[in-house]
Amino acid sequence: MAPSNVFELCNHCSSAINQMHAGGHVIVTQSGRPVADLRPLRRRSTDPATLLNRWRHLPYVDLDEMRRDLNEAINPTL
Repeated sequence: MAPSNVFELCNHCSSAINQMHAGGHVIVTQSGRPVADLRPLRRRSTDPATLLNRWRHLPYVDLDEMRRDLNEAINPTL
């Protein structure tokens, strides 16, 4: 992103936050010099117990049936 001076950042704060929410970052300048690099926070990872619980509740997948469905949809000679 192009640098944004402190005045612009104050006047367009919601726009800067929207950019960071979308994964971008904002370089803040003062008197033409970069003074800060505002970036979105990293998402917290999911704890192992939650992941294991989600995995246990996944629906059953019949792999033979899935292969038949794929062969019907896609030419298996490719």
